[in-house]
Amino acid sequence: AICAAPFRDRVVHHAVCDVLEPVFERRACHDSYACRRGKGSHAAIRRAQAFARRWPYVLKCDVRRFFASVDHEVLRTLLRRVLKDRAVLALLDRIIDHPPPDALPGRGLPIGNLTSQHFANLVLGELDHHVKDRLALPAYIRYMDDFLLFGDGKARLHELHAEVRRFLRERLRLELKASLAPVNPVSEGIGFLGFRVYPRTIRLNQRTRRRFLRKVRGIERAYQIGAIDLGALSSRAASLYAHVGHADSYRLRRRVCATSIIDG
Repeated sequence: AICAAPFRDRVVHHAVCDVLEPVFERRACHDSYACRRGKGSHAAIRRAQAFARRWPYVLKCDVRRFFASVDHEVLRTLLRRVLKDRAVLALLDRIIDHPPPDALPGRGLPIGNLTSQHFANLVLGELDHHVKDRLALPAYIRYMDDFLLFGDGKARLHELHAEVRRFLRERLRLELKASLAPVNPVSEGIGFLGFRVYPRTIRLNQRTRRRFLRKVRGIERAYQIGAIDLGALSSRAASLYAHVGHADSYRLRRRVCATSIIDG
């Protein structure tokens, strides 16, 4: 569940992240795409398609209950490796010491906090460098706790899956969601971040498609009852259409426009 800090604490978190971001950015892997300037989900999708055009197989992984499972001792150790200011570290310790209410002792980060996103990148940045530098895999993408590994053959990707699982368990005290993950041909499409990525096209998955339709109807209703003005309607509609526009969704957008008060 999303659990955000009170407003006053969020102001502190944003100030802290302004300090942390350049420090963490210097250590970041190029193909980490979440919560980083100039990256984001759409850039991750485009990168996945570029890899799908070059490599025939893909392994998709994600970490089991990632935010609820982040180990505080591991996180503190990594923070002390990159930060030396005692006052900053003391403040970060206080933030870490306020996990979600349902977290296990010594574990967990609130999903809604900006600091949690940066802490997550610091922790899983260890995996990024292990895969890219130690395992020498050139085609790897991570968006928060979802990541893709591309390769020439199934056997090698199965070996990498075992190595990634071992590294997460032994070094970061985390577990993959699936003990055995399928290696699939990229020609079958890659379900990633709400899209289905193919070497030559990108499509919306069914959940993203339904969410788009629901949100369009929702902002239409809000406008019709006077809850939002025309400017807000146009702004929100533009954002929705821009998101699905990253996929080959022309027919869907035209069909919605034909029955909508919104001009997409």
